[in-house]
Amino acid sequence: DVRDGTVNLAGLTISNGFSSSGGAGIEAQSGTIVSLDQVVVRANTATGGDGAGIHNNGVMTLTEVEVRDNVASGGSSQGGGIFHRGTSLTLDRVTVAGNTAYRGGGIHADDAGMALTNVTISGNTASDRGGGLYFRDDASLLNVTVADNTSALGGGLYLDGAGTAVTLRNVLLAENTGGQYIEAKDAGSL
Repeated sequence: DVRDGTVNLAGLTISNGFSSSGGAGIEAQSGTIVSLDQVVVRANTATGGDGAGIHNNGVMTLTEVEVRDNVASGGSSQGGGIFHRGTSLTLDRVTVAGNTAYRGGGIHADDAGMALTNVTISGNTASDRGGGLYFRDDASLLNVTVADNTSALGGGLYLDGAGTAVTLRNVLLAENTGGQYIEAKDAGSL
């Protein structure tokens, strides 16, 4: 649990964490700045909250990171791999795979912008919406693969929010199951 300040984590594995709320792997509070470099976040479980692998409420940058096999279970838990409601989230050369949640199996960004570059989002599951990604704010995706994700709606991506702008450049959407690959509700521009 990162409560304040700046934290840099490099070259380690965070696994098998358990939380009855969120952030079983990493939880970054509002006002924090967290950088992960060559880190693996895997097999963490949150039974009553959001972001089993990572729960971000601050500024977070992930570089060469794997977020896999995390489970946010219970009711309406969001963001099996990553839950983001912070100032910013930047992913570069990141794999988000095999995560599970009610919404946003891989990543759930709630009223907070994000930038993804050279990212693979695959094999994630959401029982409601956004198997790979669920977002409610502006996002930029560059050189991103969203494949083999599953959800009732928006197997690959689910965009929820009026006035939201999403930029997709060189994005591959393949073999996602559930509704459409991209589903948009009251969305701005895609």
